[in-house]
Amino acid sequence: MKHNSDEATPEMRVGNGHVLRPDPRNPASGTHFRNRCLQLLCVLFSLPVLAADPAPPAYRQVSKFDGLEDFSWLKRELNKVPAFQSQKVRYCFWTLGEGRKSVMLLAWDESGGTGKGYDTLYADRNFNGDLTEDGEKFSGAYNIDNIAEADGEKKFTLKLIATKGEIGYPSEFFATWKGGEIRTDCLPGDVKIRWSNEVVTAPIYRLGGKPVVFVSGKLHGEELGTWEAGTQADAWYTCCLLGDKTEHQLRFGYASLPGGAPQTLLRALKADGGILEEIPFTGGCACGGSYGQHLLVPLRVPPGNHLLVARSKGADFTGGPTEYLYPVTIKNDDFGKPIADPAFTELEAKFPQAKIASLRRAPNAAAREKAFPREQVFDAATADNFMMSNSLHWDAKIDNFGSEPTMNLGVKPGTNGTSRGLIKFDLSGVSPKTKIAGAQLRLTLIASPYAGAAAGARVDAYAVRREWIESNQKNYYCAWYGPKYYGNNPRPTDPNIIMWTQGGCDDPQSDRYPECAGTVAVGGFPEKAEGKPTERRRLVSFDVTEIVKKWASGEIANHGLVLKYEGNGWVDVCSSEFQDYPFRPTLEIAYEGADPANGSSVAPEENLELAREAARKTNKPLLIKFYSARCAVCKKVQATFENLTVKQALSAFEFVSLKIEDNATLAQELGVTAVPTVVLLEADGSKKKGVLEAATLLDVEKLVDALQKSK
Repeated sequence: MKHNSDEATPEMRVGNGHVLRPDPRNPASGTHFRNRCLQLLCVLFSLPVLAADPAPPAYRQVSKFDGLEDFSWLKRELNKVPAFQSQKVRYCFWTLGEGRKSVMLLAWDESGGTGKGYDTLYADRNFNGDLTEDGEKFSGAYNIDNIAEADGEKKFTLKLIATKGEIGYPSEFFATWKGGEIRTDCLPGDVKIRWSNEVVTAPIYRLGGKPVVFVSGKLHGEELGTWEAGTQADAWYTCCLLGDKTEHQLRFGYASLPGGAPQTLLRALKADGGILEEIPFTGGCACGGSYGQHLLVPLRVPPGNHLLVARSKGADFTGGPTEYLYPVTIKNDDFGKPIADPAFTELEAKFPQAKIASLRRAPNAAAREKAFPREQVFDAATADNFMMSNSLHWDAKIDNFGSEPTMNLGVKPGTNGTSRGLIKFDLSGVSPKTKIAGAQLRLTLIASPYAGAAAGARVDAYAVRREWIESNQKNYYCAWYGPKYYGNNPRPTDPNIIMWTQGGCDDPQSDRYPECAGTVAVGGFPEKAEGKPTERRRLVSFDVTEIVKKWASGEIANHGLVLKYEGNGWVDVCSSEFQDYPFRPTLEIAYEGADPANGSSVAPEENLELAREAARKTNKPLLIKFYSARCAVCKKVQATFENLTVKQALSAFEFVSLKIEDNATLAQELGVTAVPTVVLLEADGSKKKGVLEAATLLDVEKLVDALQKSK
């Protein structure tokens, strides 16, 4: 698959019928799509094979770049050369492996004479300085394979592709040996092999040794600069092998990063230097040999000095498990300040004698962070999703975005299609003894790249008539085509598929109710007043009292609301997966009587306390599976866990599945650094019995064997 060409690719099918398509969150979604393909290929095929191991990997911390390798030992000489036809022959050296004996000179000649074009390559494949020997002259495709390391067991292959007088994409470089492989995959489009017309100044490349990591162009230990809380921080992770200069580099294509995908974290520090919290970056795309993720820096991060951590599970020959550290300064003028909440203010004014509860997805104590001191936060299962009617590059009506941290509403540039939101709050925690006086839906608009709502724009909410599925559940999910959908095209022959009567939940007789349940103005966001900073966020609220009362009384079924943007432009709205907890969608109710119940957003199969209690009662070991809804491999692992043989093996355990974003502290305590990961504990939770990682979890036989050994 070409991942740096200019041709758009409509989709890619990867195992079990999963279809990967362009990402609508980037206007250049055709390119972004190819990068997502690389992302998925990486995690599917580049993960280390690890057996059950009670000890988590010990991460080596690297906070300073040690400098470039000293190549003064390299002899820049030729013993014998062919009759070159060009007066400007190009040269470069390649040191293969980690030693000093496997030094290969490449010479690129013009067979038609100077200025006629470079078309003949010579490679000193046995490192003796003689370029006239058999098998060392290449024309057309320069496939230099089976190069034997002089001081080791590795075999090297260089597949060099020349285009317009340069050697670059999609050239490949890799080494194999018993028990290992190092593959820099292909040169990305912005990296070319460099040359000199003199041997004494020829660039030096190293295909071997320890990798060097850049984040956003900075080497480990270098300051990343200042990030402002409430704005998006991007981290581009580039892993490469360096020669005698930083520009003489061989990047690992994302699909071939040693140990799989990197994990990017913001390590928030306490005043004394201790770790306050580790906040994972989300998203991801691969481009130009780099892997990018982003984070909207939460307001709960205190101002001051913190660290970005690029965590890599590299194989031993590339440095082993390593944390590359980069200082970063957080500016946060709003730290500790209360958030002005229009929903609370309006309810308090209308119902001064009532109590006010904020219902939102907050499955643990940390996620119940208050927006302001008087706020009462209660956990409520919240489903949300956005649906797209079109994209310039693929049929977006087939896709689900239920695990995204934000919802798009309106027409985003680069898509030319409408996006609508769906949101539902579980009201089962609201007791019949609770008398609802008023209700407001609070949403947060954020100033993400390219977002902008024209003057007069608004969002209207309509009650939904049908049940819909937020994210993938046994291959079914909500999309523009239907509330329970799966596949590339409508498949009415599948009895499990349910279609909207009118795409995007728009039929007023069967998909939604015709009456508007609430509306809110969003025009002019983000405001860019002269002399003032651009508006970063805006809290807006809908009066949804009547529909909430009908849901609570059972007059109509609670299938939530569809959010329709009216006007020009689009807005990005925080979803229930958003990492800055107070800005998640919130249903605020003014009430009298019993308080709502907490904990309703934790499904039984994801309730750790229930699983711990069951393990104590049954004396079965406790199996904890950490996953992320945004992880492609986690979805593949879920298919493994549906296997009958695996289910039988799992019956010997008490099993709980935990979303790592909601259980970061526990994951850190158990040494879990990536998903998917399974941790096996004794029945009383006192001792770790084993750790199973992706390569084992993807293989039925390996998983069953590991489970049987861990009973």
